[in-house]
Amino acid sequence: MARQYASIVFMASCRFETGKKRLAYLSLDDFVFCTHQMMEHWTSTSKGDAAVDLDRAFLRQLADLKGLMGNKEALEQYRLAAAGILGKQTSSEKFRAIDSNFRTLFKALLRMGEGLIHSKDLKYFFSDLVEKFIEPCRSLELGWKDVDTLLTCAIEVAPQLQVMRKERSQRVFARYMTTVKSCILRMHQVGAP
Repeated sequence: MARQYASIVFMASCRFETGKKRLAYLSLDDFVFCTHQMMEHWTSTSKGDAAVDLDRAFLRQLADLKGLMGNKEALEQYRLAAAGILGKQTSSEKFRAIDSNFRTLFKALLRMGEGLIHSKDLKYFFSDLVEKFIEPCRSLELGWKDVDTLLTCAIEVAPQLQVMRKERSQRVFARYMTTVKSCILRMHQVGAP
């Protein structure tokens, strides 16, 4: 009960938009799960305390990360590194779907991360996750396991990229993507047809 209350306070503090039609399939428990992940990994304390303020230094570093990975060459390098692993872990049909949409999907996630420092973009975090990542994955007929494989691979491959040589960049990326992965998998599973 206390976890639910803390998550609701956090949602109100961040002014998350949860009433959009595309989010209607999500329950309070789904939002509580996701906001708890954010509170655990993205707040100033990140030690399990019931903090309601996002870590501004982390958000600034996350915005800087988009500058490193958001360009066409870096995204192509990222796609190629991930393709080597994904080709072995998914069917050829799923691999082609993922490979041809990899840059679009991850550019959207990086852009969302970059925008979290702005309260307007933070407000639409859940809606953006659905619109820019979950719905495209569903339209590619990627199931929960496929999305899990994709996100796990993306997190594991990132430190190998030339633009991610700095340990700080790797930590920021992992901190962001681990939480985003948890939210996406929860929201994808719940809304699976």
